[in-house]
Amino acid sequence: MELIKDEKQVSYDLIYDRIPPLSSKYPWFIAQNLDAKDDDDQIFYSIHSPLSTQYRCRIPELIGREIQACYHGWLILCRYPDQVMWSLWNPITCRLISLPPLKAHEEGDVYECCLSSPPDDPSSIFLLAVMKKPIIFFCRLDCKRKKLRLRWTRMSYAKQLKSIHVTDDSSDDDEYLYCLTCWNDKVYGCTFPNDSFVIQIDIVVKVKEVVISLVPIVRTPSPFTRCPQSYVYMLGCSTELFFIHIGFEDVTAQTVSEVFLFTLDMTNMMWEEIEDLKGAILFYNEDSVTYRPELGSDFGGGYIHYPSEMGQVINSYNVRSRTILLSHVPFLFQTRKGSPWTVLFECSPDDHQQGEDMNDATAVRSSVREPKIGFYSTTDEIQLLGIPFDLLERIIKLCVGVDYMNFRAASRCCRLAAPPIQWSQKAEVSRLRTYSLVSPWLTVFDKDQGIITFTDSISSDKYFIKTPTELIGDFQICCSRYGWLLMLKDDGLMVLYNPFTRDIRKLPEAPFDSVEDYCFSAPPTSPICTVVGFDQPDVWAVYLVNSEEEWCYYKVDFGCYDQCPFHFLTLYGQNMYGLSDDGGIHVIRKSVEEYLVCFRAEPPRSTCKSTHVIRFLATCDQHLIQVVMDELGESIELFNLDVSKMEWMKIDNLGKHMIYVCGTTCLCVEARKPEMENKVYFPRLRSKKIVFYSLETCRYDTFNNGENNIEEESFSDFFQTEYHTYRSPHAWIEPRWS
Repeated sequence: MELIKDEKQVSYDLIYDRIPPLSSKYPWFIAQNLDAKDDDDQIFYSIHSPLSTQYRCRIPELIGREIQACYHGWLILCRYPDQVMWSLWNPITCRLISLPPLKAHEEGDVYECCLSSPPDDPSSIFLLAVMKKPIIFFCRLDCKRKKLRLRWTRMSYAKQLKSIHVTDDSSDDDEYLYCLTCWNDKVYGCTFPNDSFVIQIDIVVKVKEVVISLVPIVRTPSPFTRCPQSYVYMLGCSTELFFIHIGFEDVTAQTVSEVFLFTLDMTNMMWEEIEDLKGAILFYNEDSVTYRPELGSDFGGGYIHYPSEMGQVINSYNVRSRTILLSHVPFLFQTRKGSPWTVLFECSPDDHQQGEDMNDATAVRSSVREPKIGFYSTTDEIQLLGIPFDLLERIIKLCVGVDYMNFRAASRCCRLAAPPIQWSQKAEVSRLRTYSLVSPWLTVFDKDQGIITFTDSISSDKYFIKTPTELIGDFQICCSRYGWLLMLKDDGLMVLYNPFTRDIRKLPEAPFDSVEDYCFSAPPTSPICTVVGFDQPDVWAVYLVNSEEEWCYYKVDFGCYDQCPFHFLTLYGQNMYGLSDDGGIHVIRKSVEEYLVCFRAEPPRSTCKSTHVIRFLATCDQHLIQVVMDELGESIELFNLDVSKMEWMKIDNLGKHMIYVCGTTCLCVEARKPEMENKVYFPRLRSKKIVFYSLETCRYDTFNNGENNIEEESFSDFFQTEYHTYRSPHAWIEPRWS
């Protein structure tokens, strides 16, 4: 193998003199070009600094082969793309083991592979599980035998699966094993698609035969998810067995919407969700998962890193905060057809001598959980600035809203001087009349800690309150308007909640199980407040908050228009507007009692070429505004609907208005300061500051240090920004204490 850095050729023997000091801190990867010629090369690089620390490697063993996994220090290779020829290669010793052709291979078959133990182990078995078929191919290795005869053996395990589930002969024909991994010197997999179990694959190697049996040990985790598209993977790492669930909003999406991470407690055989990886790190792609403990935060510790299928985006999920940071895959690696994250390549000076034990990571995790920090601390502290308590009380009496919450959060002494109050009380409302806020806040629910976080979109300051007991549990935010949140719990409970007044208005049980799109026409304190939900294919449910006790249902006549899901339901005038996936607008008007008709405005002519387009719909004075963009923020356009002609017109200026968008909310409000107007705000953070798009500069920016001046360095897309996943319900809200 030839190694080149900075266009200087380096001999193979020197590779371990240069790389080990770095690899002891962070991992290395190989980016393949699967169509490489004999004189082409691979790229050997560090994930910590992929541009400044990289090598070009010419590795003949990888020419025309795709890396599938890494077990016990051996890379599993297959010939691209037919998966007929398989081989094992040790990058430390450069030893290559070529397996015979897989003659039983059928066109279209896809395999998952696993190596039970190093090839020199007498019981070493290489397994291939056929995806979507109950078939295993295995090959006995034992490379120390004098007469080594490598041959494939085909085995069907359909009957064993049927005995596990105790079902009839026809129900499980399509069930199969996937997510193969090694753990505690054994091989494991998961069953799919029926009741999913973790299966221990017992392998007994005899003199003339190999006996393989399947033993179920535990069901796989089944987290509640809102994502229609998801991937799962299981990883065994010494003392830990991990199960990862990654969800996407759409099959074409490059960015992740939610992540679940579990580990198996062997004492009671139950899965426990991991709330903090601490210094550990997980690398995940469609082919493999690799775990590295105690890397530290400086080297990506505490994150699950996942590259998109297109190989252009790295999603880094912070397990503790449940946010995702987007990063670029360097262009140099995007040109490679193989994923740049094909395999983790770890080595150290001792590994060069020890060979096959190079990546046997040992996971060390404390069995004692750290206690959750309470919302209010009771530790002793010095009185704030030495101010007498009575004077502090007098100061706090002059504070309202944000200032009052800031004082309560400052210290224990301030909490004593500023007791919790109900902002809807008449005395407090009178104080709020002279108090005004300049922007909506980003509201984020931490369902585990029971805390609601508010982030000011201008100053990026954060404020915290406790989540009411009635709202503890799994729920989602359906809509946000007038300082209220319309929320739906998994048990069907629907409420209108004002987090500032702490007022909760319970509604009858949600009328539809499958509908997430609702809206309401006015604050619940208004006698004309109406809540609306739309079910497919033809039912519209209406609830009058202050006069009805149950939902009313209306039939909708779509005429010649296709029925499709609606998003961002908007009550505007006497009509309801629903945004379809393609950007068209359905206008539903009341024709006769309990009967409605639908009209449609065709989608705007957008120049966005992304495979996954994101759309938002907002009302702005007497206008309907549609925001069209791609998921990476590289393209963003605004359109105004001419209701008289039912046609869209592209606009490039909002005047004194500003728009706040997120997955469930799209608010258009008038800016109260000149610096805020003509901008679109997003629920994303860059350097802990809210990100916005300026229609004047056509660039993204943040406000500088809480002041109303813009950062000097703008940016062109969402890379290096963080966003919240579905697991942390969030929405923009207009603060109102009355």
